[in-house]
Amino acid sequence: MEVIRWGIAGLGKIASRFAEDLQLLPGNVLMAVASRSAENARQFAAKYRATYWFNTFEALLTCQEVDAVYVAAPHSDHFPITMLALQHGKHVLCEKPMGINSMQVAAMQQLALQKGLFLMEALWTRYMPSFQKVLEWLPLIEPIGEITADFGFAAQVDEGHRLLNKAKGGGALLDVGIYPVFLALQLLHVPEHIFAEATFTATGVDASCRIRFEYPQKAAFASLSCSIVEHTPSQALIKGQRGTIHLAKPWHGWGSVTLHLNDREPIVFVPEKQGNGLWLETKAASLAIRTGKIEEPLMPHWFTLQLAQTLDAIRQLIGLKYEQDRISF
Repeated sequence: MEVIRWGIAGLGKIASRFAEDLQLLPGNVLMAVASRSAENARQFAAKYRATYWFNTFEALLTCQEVDAVYVAAPHSDHFPITMLALQHGKHVLCEKPMGINSMQVAAMQQLALQKGLFLMEALWTRYMPSFQKVLEWLPLIEPIGEITADFGFAAQVDEGHRLLNKAKGGGALLDVGIYPVFLALQLLHVPEHIFAEATFTATGVDASCRIRFEYPQKAAFASLSCSIVEHTPSQALIKGQRGTIHLAKPWHGWGSVTLHLNDREPIVFVPEKQGNGLWLETKAASLAIRTGKIEEPLMPHWFTLQLAQTLDAIRQLIGLKYEQDRISF
């Protein structure tokens, strides 16, 4: 496949960032876009020079000139759009969280495997230079004893907005809490014990969530938090036996990283920002597609499923249920 022809399903802010970054990748072109709003789709296509625009996702997913789809619609749309895309032979890069729950994630992965198509959760932190530096420095401070990480902001939105809309998979955990959970799973793996508590909005979604992962066999724990009603430091700290690694705000993206080794001067890594950062995950996805892989080595299916299962466990503890949880596959 010399050129990968991309389609974008859902045209919000993250879709704009994806379209901008796609222009940084030779061999990748924006072929088509889709929104439920025809005017939004037309304007988006004109701005980013897409050949086609559609006012239904179905039209995009059946377009013969689209090879791969970036799913940027609200959380509740990830599963139906991805399943339809796979059924029509499209490779898929789906924004996080890939599904509302692990049942959806498992079903999508099973279909991708059956069809021999690429499927990946677009969790950009995994590919960011700052996180790569953390992995490089980690052996210098191990074993890890403690991880603290948070992500919070005060959303100035009305109750119909996707962040507060339960029908659209709203809430702090799935939107921003996924990042601290991702960090803990990447560095300490699946916890032996999980504790969680949350506050809720009037619309029935979690406004903030506090989570503790315990790893008795490793003598380690992770203290995680998220919020969509207040600004928090949005940083992370990894404490090891021989030092610490501090990830500054925004730690999940372009934030700096500082290594503090015992009795040594701190070493600071400041990533050189290029584009929005989404091009890094897209570059990895496009390479996997070109080489016939159905998953990307740094974000494999098993980890995406593990992440979804952990989020399920946290939601069970805080009593957050979505309509999609009633559906079995």
